[in-house]
Amino acid sequence: MNKQIRIQFLFLFSIVLFGGTVHAGCTNSCHNVCDRKVTNDWHRVGGVKGCKVNYGVNRKVCKQVCTSGKRADAGEFMDWFVSNSYAAPPASQCGGTSHVQCDGTPPTGTAKYVYENGVVKVVVASCNDNLSGCKPSTYTTINFDPSNPTATVRICDKAGNCANIAPPPDNVPPVVTITIDWAERLLEYDVVCKDALTFCKVQDRDNYSYDPATGEFRFTVPYDVSNKQPVFNVCDFAGNCKDYPAPFDITPPHGFVSFHEPEKWKNAESFPELKCRLIICEDDNSGCLAVYQNGKDYENGFTYTDTGGAIPVVNVVTDDLDPVHKDQCKLNVCDNAGNCKEYISTELKYDDYQVCKSADGICKACDPGDNDCLCIVGDLSKCRNDGPINCYTNPFHSRCPGTANPVCLLDPLSPGCPAMNPCYPTKIYPQAKCPEDSKRFCLRNPNHYTCNTGCGSGNVTCGDIPKIPTVGGGNN
Repeated sequence: MNKQIRIQFLFLFSIVLFGGTVHAGCTNSCHNVCDRKVTNDWHRVGGVKGCKVNYGVNRKVCKQVCTSGKRADAGEFMDWFVSNSYAAPPASQCGGTSHVQCDGTPPTGTAKYVYENGVVKVVVASCNDNLSGCKPSTYTTINFDPSNPTATVRICDKAGNCANIAPPPDNVPPVVTITIDWAERLLEYDVVCKDALTFCKVQDRDNYSYDPATGEFRFTVPYDVSNKQPVFNVCDFAGNCKDYPAPFDITPPHGFVSFHEPEKWKNAESFPELKCRLIICEDDNSGCLAVYQNGKDYENGFTYTDTGGAIPVVNVVTDDLDPVHKDQCKLNVCDNAGNCKEYISTELKYDDYQVCKSADGICKACDPGDNDCLCIVGDLSKCRNDGPINCYTNPFHSRCPGTANPVCLLDPLSPGCPAMNPCYPTKIYPQAKCPEDSKRFCLRNPNHYTCNTGCGSGNVTCGDIPKIPTVGGGNN
């Protein structure tokens, strides 16, 4: 095969990409000669040396390296035509070397925001250059200025080409979550803020913290009972702001207040152990204060110190339970958010006599031979015509007119009491219910003049009212 044809054949089937030193401002001729090379083959030159020649795409020799002696792997002789046709171009053509690539294109890249010690900065996020490569030492950094959000940073490649890049615009406010642990003391809101770009601007908070791993800012705000529905306005460094409402509770708890066995009569011996009792406290929002426990008794005048809570000192017992018939105690029931409501107990049944007037049994056992006591508690065989009668359990007994009923001393609105119509001519007792109590009075005292008048006026239902015997008692 002709040597020239063989060399051309090797050239056509052995082209590969080969990179060299990159320069800015190279001539196209240099670029075309030297940026792509041919697979190396050793050839005999001058009959004694083995030479390795690299050929450019325009069939010009870019480089020839020869050994000082023979090489066993050298191919056939290169004739004069081949050697001269592929002569290497002068070194000056490519700035001192023929192995060059031309790079006249600036790099591409992106910028991002970073947070450092309370300041947001714009830095280079990425740089790409497929020829000479990026040169990090040329990168610039600036402080972010919300009045000039398009300000750029600079990047360059190793060939000296540079470009300015701007960070992405930030038009979205931060995302905020607000929580509160109502049982915790100190009672405060926990605020977590995160912004996708320019970071949350919370540096005016003395107690804020920043987590670089998550990009979250966290700060706390003390709970203020005078502002139970606060709204927090949170911004980022770009000036995007949004209002976020905090969790709240403005509803007082549900409660019920009484005392031990409220349905039974009490006497002096029941005190001072008998106290106001919380039967139930329920609150589905912030929860009842820890001091409120179902079934717990509270001393008269009891107060609760809630350090770090919504109300530092809570007056729990606002009205004591006193040994007075129909007395009621009051508890101020509060939740953790500082919502309170006063609950009133059931009425106290109090009787300081030796024998209770309870309809359901004995408060104190009768002494042997105390027939009056036995009569009152139900042993009618022990009763005498002039003995006492339990007018509470037998209000319509013939010997229990309103003027002689001892229970009227404790409760003027008990059956058969009082001696005066409670609703005539007007309501004369604050606790009277008219006309119901007037009707009750007239059923017991049908001949009372106020009942006759009431019946005639239609205020009292008229009908067959039973006559009341006067044996052992006075007329009404």
